[in-house]
Amino acid sequence: MAIREVRFPAVPIALKDQIKEQVDSLKAGAVIAHIHPRDPKTGLAQMNHELLAEVLDGIFAEVGDCVTFTDSLYPVLNAEVDCIVGTERLLELGNGNKYVQGSLMVPVGHRRQGPAVIF
Repeated sequence: MAIREVRFPAVPIALKDQIKEQVDSLKAGAVIAHIHPRDPKTGLAQMNHELLAEVLDGIFAEVGDCVTFTDSLYPVLNAEVDCIVGTERLLELGNGNKYVQGSLMVPVGHRRQGPAVIF
């Protein structure tokens, strides 16, 4: 049985499928792309900024400019969260804010009433 059939079957794993799902959503009227890129070999979500840039580049190639909200943090349960290193890497990869247009920040392990904080 393939990983996709075992782990979240509705979530695409192949890069072309990850791109296609976002492109289809944007063409259908979504206004923001938010991606947790998946390792195409394991299907596991990755905090891999190069992989995220590859998926975003595929999206941009299909739909042109669109708004992206990215995660650039490194969560560590019961420890401080690093929100700087990943953001700096995405800014480097995009030669500016190509990949960092907005960010959604929700503290790890924290549930609260009301909307998430958007920066």
